[in-house]
Amino acid sequence: MKITKSEQEKSIKRLRVLVKEGDTIYTTLKHVSRSGMSRSIDVHIIKANKPRWLSRSVAEILNWGFDEKREAVKVSGCGMDMGFHLVYTLSSVLFPNGSKTLITGRNGDKKPEKDGGYLLEQVWM
Repeated sequence: MKITKSEQEKSIKRLRVLVKEGDTIYTTLKHVSRSGMSRSIDVHIIKANKPRWLSRSVAEILNWGFDEKREAVKVSGCGMDMGFHLVYTLSSVLFPNGSKTLITGRNGDKKPEKDGGYLLEQVWM
């Protein structure tokens, strides 16, 4: 999926309105290639008790492929939790400077999170 830089920036601005620090992003594995080297992952967030589909916007923002047949983000690679990888990468793009608010960190410490990749939670559905 090829998009221009300005289209990518518009998608980022749209998603920043919907997705906030601390939100949970839900991922669903839709397909794994025969080689196991790529997968299609569907992405949702729940707002006002309603699921919101994010897959196409996420693919645009990350400049990753989009699986039209399965309506999911194409994620390349293996050997790690690819749902976490997708959400971590998305969070890094949405919150590049981390957070100024105090949060409980990965080590139980309370201080601002400098790594924006950890500002969203990921849950498999």
